[in-house]
Amino acid sequence: MQSGIVGGSTSRTLDINEFRAFVMIDEYVPLIFINATDSPRAKIFSLCHELVHIWLGIDELYNDIFTANRTFNNEKLEIFCNEVAAEILLPKQLLKNIYDKQEDVNVNINNISKRYSVSKLVTCIRMKNVNLINKKTFDSVYANLLENIEENFSKEKQNDQSNSGGNFYNLLGSRLDPRFVHSVNRKAREGSILYTEAYELVGAKGKTYDKLMDHMEGRCN
Repeated sequence: MQSGIVGGSTSRTLDINEFRAFVMIDEYVPLIFINATDSPRAKIFSLCHELVHIWLGIDELYNDIFTANRTFNNEKLEIFCNEVAAEILLPKQLLKNIYDKQEDVNVNINNISKRYSVSKLVTCIRMKNVNLINKKTFDSVYANLLENIEENFSKEKQNDQSNSGGNFYNLLGSRLDPRFVHSVNRKAREGSILYTEAYELVGAKGKTYDKLMDHMEGRCN
């Protein structure tokens, strides 16, 4: 699941400084929740991070921000999940093979980040961890990346506020897995669950529910 707001209130956005993602472990249907206000590449990393938690069978709030030092309930576990997520997205051997020693470190970061949909921060950290750049270079480049990210985030937030609105059903549909919606609607039509329960499960009721079903039709294929 993903959402960037509390319930259906567009005025109550989810702050990535509070959490980026979390996972609820369940033997039958584990759940990963992604903060939709995060950047696309950061969401991909969060997804991989939480997937590792599922593999391990240990749930833990992923609440890592880049501008402050945080203490986790299990710091070693979080570091391990980050390392595995980084290896999934940017394997060590692959990174060593594609790193161009003839190019500037920033050029390498930009090229690799775009090609493999990994954030520049993760790419930079990965380069340091596999010894492609030294600590001095890392500290300098990382600080600049942080500054640029904070500036871009502020601009994006201002643009989002000035361009608020959009299609309600596109927004609601983006927060739901089409297969889940299809399953809920089928159960409601069969009488296996009450429509009031179906309304609660998808976050829409009455005519809004019917319109959402029409909007989602075919997306589960």
